[in-house]
Amino acid sequence: SRRIKVFEQKTGGVFDTTDHIERGMSMEKGIRKAVRVVMIFAMMAVMMSIPTMAEKVNIMLNPGKKAVVKGVLWTCDEDYVDSNSVKAKSSKPSVLSVSVKWNSKDECSEVHYVAKKAGSAKVTVSYLDDIDEVKLTFSVKVYKYVNPIKSVKIGGVTIKGKVFNKKTTYKLKYKKVKNKKAALKIKLKKGWQAAYGTPIYYSKENKFLAWPNQLSKKGKNGFVLKGGKGSYIAIACLHSPRAYDKSFKIFFS
Repeated sequence: SRRIKVFEQKTGGVFDTTDHIERGMSMEKGIRKAVRVVMIFAMMAVMMSIPTMAEKVNIMLNPGKKAVVKGVLWTCDEDYVDSNSVKAKSSKPSVLSVSVKWNSKDECSEVHYVAKKAGSAKVTVSYLDDIDEVKLTFSVKVYKYVNPIKSVKIGGVTIKGKVFNKKTTYKLKYKKVKNKKAALKIKLKKGWQAAYGTPIYYSKENKFLAWPNQLSKKGKNGFVLKGGKGSYIAIACLHSPRAYDKSFKIFFS
């Protein structure tokens, strides 16, 4: 409840409060008007939905004719976001198309993308956060595929980098390396580096077997190729300046 504070002034032995009551009422009207103005501007700010985020994203296409790359651009993992309100729009769908999908496992909305060809696109994602509308902006640049691998050496077997010019997988006869302890050496082109804890040796069932480059107690790196046919080595290559990556797999057949 609002209260008018009355200041009493003693005049000739009589407490005259009339003038101060009128002033108080006038001030209250002014305060109410100011509050209304502030509320109007606050509502206008909410309606304008000034973007709160701008992020740059670089993506490299796959090799070959089917060069498209699919992935997740943004995940809504906040409980206070209205999942049904999530919307996404691309400025150039021919370069990068986007769609909103529901992830039932994690119970959240996701913005998925399909990179189709080299170029640039601006993606706007909007959603309701409690009572506010929030907009996120992503500046996406799609690059043509570039092979980052010079060579891969597994024990005494050398795989030339050119085999990855048109594909990201390679098959190597398992009998050539079966049960052998081998060191893994990867040579990458300038600006590239192995990333995300790779290379990693997996079984056919995608079970972790070893880190090929992990040093032994004697300071030597090497691993035993005992995963059988279907096992593979996964390598993630990161381009440091442009911050995009590409994954490669060497399967033992």
